[in-house]
Amino acid sequence: MKNLPIGISDFKYLIDQNYYYVDKSLFIKEIIETSGQVLLIARPRRFGKTLNLSMLKYFFEKNNGDTNYLFKNTNIEHYEKFKEYHNQYPVIFLTFKDIKADNWQDAYQQFVSVISKEFARRSAVINQEIGSYQLAGFLEILEKRGSKASYENSLLLLTEILSRCYKKTL
Repeated sequence: MKNLPIGISDFKYLIDQNYYYVDKSLFIKEIIETSGQVLLIARPRRFGKTLNLSMLKYFFEKNNGDTNYLFKNTNIEHYEKFKEYHNQYPVIFLTFKDIKADNWQDAYQQFVSVISKEFARRSAVINQEIGSYQLAGFLEILEKRGSKASYENSLLLLTEILSRCYKKTL
């Protein structure tokens, strides 16, 4: 018997542990077919935003592991056209849902940790093609010693680095 996924927001964990799952994989199709450089995903609180974004990450992200099995028996599997997008892109995945603090300083430190973890997750793909300036900025964020300004620009830096390393326009 399957369990209910109360509080679970990681798509892979949900599938691997055989939890009940309401198939929202056609959301992937909607994302691909939506034109525009920016997409606002507005959903009410406790509506599965992080789970849906996690599903998008496992679908699009180019990584070393095979994630095809995660999408077996889902609606997106029936759309051959979308298989060309599967595991083809670097993905920056951030969730701030666990940042909880009573003051700005503590919240900021948790924010720094979230950003640093995403940089750490990407450290294996960083190659010699990035310049010394970008590498210095990357290490500054990775090691949590960046200035406020460097954290404000950290996602731009990571996007530029991943674009260069993967040879993909993001």
